[in-house]
Amino acid sequence: RVEWLAALVNDVLVRARDNGAFILHVPSSGVEEMEPAYPIQRQRMRQGAEWCSREEGCLSAALTHAGQAIPPLPSEPPLPFQGGCEDGMPEPPAAWDDETHVQHPGIAIFAADGLSDSAQEIVGTFKQLAIRNVVLVGVHANECLLKRPFGLRHLTAEGFSVVLARDLTDVLYDPRDPPHVSHTRGTEMIVQHIEAFVAGSIDARRD
Repeated sequence: RVEWLAALVNDVLVRARDNGAFILHVPSSGVEEMEPAYPIQRQRMRQGAEWCSREEGCLSAALTHAGQAIPPLPSEPPLPFQGGCEDGMPEPPAAWDDETHVQHPGIAIFAADGLSDSAQEIVGTFKQLAIRNVVLVGVHANECLLKRPFGLRHLTAEGFSVVLARDLTDVLYDPRDPPHVSHTRGTEMIVQHIEAFVAGSIDARRD
């Protein structure tokens, strides 16, 4: 699924960039590892941090690290399931390789793009560029895209019009665990949760 999804994401980003969209790459906890290869994209985002740190009302002023989890919204019920990793085998999977957090190489990074996993940088940059509408793509919808400070919950709280690209995401889920549905159905359940309680969604390849 990873290779297939990365190719779809890259195709949509190419077209969005050509239409004037600002593309921000958020390799959660992988920015430092990628920074030597993308200094221009990092410097662009640091300027946003300076804006956020001095502006009153910037909720992200203290959110400088990807690991600062955002709790559920006041009216948001528990997720249908928590995490998991599917490997197609009957036995539970071994612990995955967590040695690198770099972005998938199939998703191209251009000079005009940004690179950050800091809400302080991201929100500040968006505000500086007068960006109001944000579309989140990638993985995982029930983890980073929802719970991290650059995700749906927090960007909504910051006042942005945020949607999830439901056709360009996936979830952490193991069908061996409850509710024992297919991976596709598990993704649908998380998207439905997000649509009902957090933010809207779009079909990025059609909308």
